[in-house]
Order: sequence, then C-alpha cells, then structure tokens
Amino acid sequence: MTSAAARMKALRQRARNGKAIVSIEIDLLPVTELLIDKGLLPITGAEDRGVIGHALEKLLAQLIAAPVRDA
Repeated sequence: MTSAAARMKALRQRARNGKAIVSIEIDLLPVTELLIDKGLLPITGAEDRGVIGHALEKLLAQLIAAPVRDA
C-alpha cells in the first residue's frame, strides 16, 4: 500500500470512529508550562511535538469529562 493510500485509509477509519486530526497554532512556552503544571506533560517531553499532542489530548479529555458549572 502506498503512503498516500495508507493515509487515506487512516482518514476514513478516523471518520468512521467520529474522530479527526486538527492543526492548531499554540504559544509553545505557556502551553507546555500549563501541561507540565497539570502533570500531563513530562518536562523531558516539552520539546517533542508528539508528546505535547498527547498531553493536549489528555487535557481535552479532562475538559470534556468535567461537569459544567452554572455561570
């Protein structure tokens, strides 16, 4: 399977699972500091985009699971 075909297969599988990959621009230092402070990112992963991405996934999962408070 070509890499293009593999990417398309993965894209379709994500869509079936109700998932998507999104690209966002972040201010690296404050975001990594927040993730480290919350225990979601090890200091050694502060320069690894893959590790930062996984930490952001964890943070989003926590935010989604958090109870909604009345304003």
